[in-house]
Amino acid sequence: MVVTIAVYTFFLTCLIGRQFLDPAQGYAGHELDLGVPVFTLLQFFFYVGWLKVAEQLINPFGEDDDDFETNTLIDRNFQVSMLAVDELYGQVPRCTQVYVGLPQVYP
Repeated sequence: MVVTIAVYTFFLTCLIGRQFLDPAQGYAGHELDLGVPVFTLLQFFFYVGWLKVAEQLINPFGEDDDDFETNTLIDRNFQVSMLAVDELYGQVPRCTQVYVGLPQVYP
């Protein structure tokens, strides 16, 4: 929510702040420039696109009953990792030679 407000506030301040007023023209009252800020609009579209992608990446599998329970999966993987680190510390498995490649053919 905060990021959404920040993106829209940034865009509004850019619309006003990036206007070109030529002081040599002698504008009476410094009216706003009514040109279309193409690069500011392009930047806004990219930022809003990234914002929408980030909103979907928060929970990519959704919240429906049919969806994966990602929190359960993450908790389980975290527990197994902590088990491997805490209780299996110092218990190094035996090294065995691994044969990789084609099997030897004996005549």
